[in-house]
Amino acid sequence: MLKTVSSITNAIGALNYKGTWNASTNTPTLASGVGTKGDYYVVSVAGSTTLDGISNWGVGDWAAYNGSVWQRVEGGADGNFVNLSVSSTSTLSGLTASTALALDASKNVVSVTNTGTGDNVLATSPTLVTPALGAATATSLVSSGTAASSFTVTSGSAVPLTITNVGTGNSFVVEDSASTDSSPFVIDANGVVVQGYTVAVNNWNGAPDKIQSHTTASNALPSVGLFNWSSNTGRSASFNLYKSVSNTIGTQGIVANLQQLGRFTFSGDDGATFIRGAEIDAFVDGTPGLNDMPGGLRFSTTADGAATPTERMRINSAGNVGIGSTANASAILDAQSTTKGVRMPNMTTAQKNAIVSPAAGLIVFDTTLAKLAVYSGAAWQTITSV
Repeated sequence: MLKTVSSITNAIGALNYKGTWNASTNTPTLASGVGTKGDYYVVSVAGSTTLDGISNWGVGDWAAYNGSVWQRVEGGADGNFVNLSVSSTSTLSGLTASTALALDASKNVVSVTNTGTGDNVLATSPTLVTPALGAATATSLVSSGTAASSFTVTSGSAVPLTITNVGTGNSFVVEDSASTDSSPFVIDANGVVVQGYTVAVNNWNGAPDKIQSHTTASNALPSVGLFNWSSNTGRSASFNLYKSVSNTIGTQGIVANLQQLGRFTFSGDDGATFIRGAEIDAFVDGTPGLNDMPGGLRFSTTADGAATPTERMRINSAGNVGIGSTANASAILDAQSTTKGVRMPNMTTAQKNAIVSPAAGLIVFDTTLAKLAVYSGAAWQTITSV
């Protein structure tokens, strides 16, 4: 029970100072209900020794015996109460309009800065008023510790998770802190996805490819792996290229004859930039229509001393193959050149006769006879005019 000095004096008469008391170790030893009326001690060390139901002893408090029980007189610089009741308005010093009251980890009431715009103390009960929070100013969000840590961000079904870049730098970066920027995953301000480097690199056409992978490790070459683990034998991993001329994403627009459908380009560094060395591209080979898309393939290589590929072979929509020229409609294979010829497989007579189940019309050059040989379907025939 909290008492004042005047109330103690009125109750028990003259007071007799006995010295200091350690309320933590109970030194000297005091016991509930035992003492001499008027004796009192001043607490030198705060503690929780229980005397007649009182255990909240603070430095400076008095322990006074009234002839029946020990009583506590508040005497320290800091208030030490089990219960505190305020029946009217009470002013707390040290608080301003920008501060509020809160409990710290030790359950002490402390003053903290209010970064919002709402009231410091909520007086309405049980309705709680959420204070307005100030704008976030941090430039990074860090999760640390010895155990694995992670951030989980959940977006509502009606509102997408959005990262808005208001500057000109990268919009999204994932990197290893042990080797910063050595192999990050980056989405730059233009939406280019880059793995293994911090910025997008331009291709041979002077513009960055939308997805890039970079490395200098000889045992970890850039590659794209597509895996299919389905038991369905009719389905496998695929790499799809699509072409529409609608000029509007999501809207269909029919392509036309000879328009390119897709391309694979192989480029090398010439010391200054990347130069194309070879290309394979698909094109429309005919007039397309609903459920009708005639297509062909072109194979091109860059000659020594040149910087752009030249078409070397074409497969048209009929399956005809043209080398050095567009294939004649009557020729499944059409090879044309003014400086080169077509060389048949060279082999000896013994090697020719060892061919297993030769097809009729098979042609070889017999080096033993120095003549062309054609299989008739029953036997090898020699073209004697050669």
